[in-house]
Amino acid sequence: MEKNVKERLRRYLLNIIELEGNREAWEHFKALDPNCDELNDVIMGTPFAKEAWEHFKQLQPNKDDLLDIVQYSDDKSFKKEAETLLINGFSLDAETLESIVENNNSDEAAKLLLKQNPNNDQLDTIVRYSNLSDEAAKEMLKHEQGIDELHEIIKHSNFKEEAWEKFIQQSPTTEEIINIIQETDFDDTAWNYLIQQNTSNSDLCDLIKDYVKSGKKRNETAEYVLNNNPSVSDLIDFISSEIRVNDAWELMRKMTPDESELSSVIWILIRLGSVLKNEVAEWSLKFNPSQKDLWHILKYSNQKDGAALQLITMPLELHEMANIIVESTCEPVLTFISKQVGFNMSTVNEQELIQEIANKILNNQELLDVNNWHNGNRHCVGGWAIQLNDKAQEIEKLYGSEIAACLLLPNYKHLFFADKQEVVKQLHERKI
Repeated sequence: MEKNVKERLRRYLLNIIELEGNREAWEHFKALDPNCDELNDVIMGTPFAKEAWEHFKQLQPNKDDLLDIVQYSDDKSFKKEAETLLINGFSLDAETLESIVENNNSDEAAKLLLKQNPNNDQLDTIVRYSNLSDEAAKEMLKHEQGIDELHEIIKHSNFKEEAWEKFIQQSPTTEEIINIIQETDFDDTAWNYLIQQNTSNSDLCDLIKDYVKSGKKRNETAEYVLNNNPSVSDLIDFISSEIRVNDAWELMRKMTPDESELSSVIWILIRLGSVLKNEVAEWSLKFNPSQKDLWHILKYSNQKDGAALQLITMPLELHEMANIIVESTCEPVLTFISKQVGFNMSTVNEQELIQEIANKILNNQELLDVNNWHNGNRHCVGGWAIQLNDKAQEIEKLYGSEIAACLLLPNYKHLFFADKQEVVKQLHERKI
């Protein structure tokens, strides 16, 4: 078979192997004398990786072929074996050894690299990726190092004190010190230094905001800031990061925040289900909350009626009226919406209607569908209320099921969205 024909056939089969993991294609592929590059593709991501690896080794791969395995393979056993073949079979320069250290966390390659007068970048690689960090750090500290390199020495070696002295001589930024606090076990020293520099509350709040997940020194930072005349902006950062929320809110209240500042935390405190949400909602209703805040208060707090009463004074779309009446059925809301849709609620006896629905459903529970307003001859409680009232059916067509059902049964709207077991239980209490 001509060489170029075999190459095209191998490429075709390789594509099938990679896309489909086809065994038959792999057997044909092996028989066509694939080279190391082609086998490398099989090793990197197919079901035949182990077979390809054995075949690969038999071809006596060169240094670059083996280095590809070290750098790109996901299989640790292949990477380690390729490393052994590299170290035992080739004379390796410092750049190659550095790559092995970085990709294999190799102590053996690190030892060889230390004998080759490595540069600072190579020493930094040994510090970060091997167990010879102390040897490399000691060598690095003989020379000038940048902030990042000193950070790695503090993080990975036992030469922390020496590196820290050089670190602070370079006038590190607040962010760079915070990185030491968060990423190393030298956090106590770095924290004390940070405070001694009279760092601003705003910068300290970054320690809370940006490192909220790791939490190192977060409580100490919070305590310090709260006792150091925090601004409203600082307290907003606390609340946004959900740390010392009660304390931050109490301080913020005393500062009489403006509308935009208040708005920035209302939705957080309420939406997140804070223990303060009802207090915050009640307090904010006195200070002309925005429509967005009113919607949050309506949905997440127990101050639904207060929010609803303010919302109905604003321009509303149809779906917004539906949302309001689902959450609040206080008398002014019902009066407002009934006028908007032209429905006389006095024509309906709510207690008689719920009893009629209870009798109907409890005599045949197959007539109840809690997942749909209407489903053939089956309905939820609200759907049944509409079904039994001609005027409500007209309102439903024009304004939606929520509005129609809530105007009929405002005191039983919770049953519209309850599960079947709960609905049946409560209807039993109302059946005549």
